[in-house]
Amino acid sequence: MFSAFSNHYPDSEYRDIALLMKISAEQEVEWWDAVASDSRKLLRSRTVDNAVLLVGGYTYLADALFHIKPDDFSVYTKIVEVEWTVRCGREAASS
Repeated sequence: MFSAFSNHYPDSEYRDIALLMKISAEQEVEWWDAVASDSRKLLRSRTVDNAVLLVGGYTYLADALFHIKPDDFSVYTKIVEVEWTVRCGREAASS
């Protein structure tokens, strides 16, 4: 439902909110790869200008990264992404 809305109305001011709701549903069913992917999508959105959405995006991404076990080759990449997520999430929360 949220994906359909986002796809049908890509320029809607509610697109980012719909994406955050989709991420929340994915988290409830523990689809961690989807949570991480959609959180990254939200955080890269050029229309996201709401601190609550940013903090939500960083929170969901950090949670997903905690649950996704990296293979040996991607451990460093995951550590860097977790550090970035925490740092940016703190900055968004303090603004």
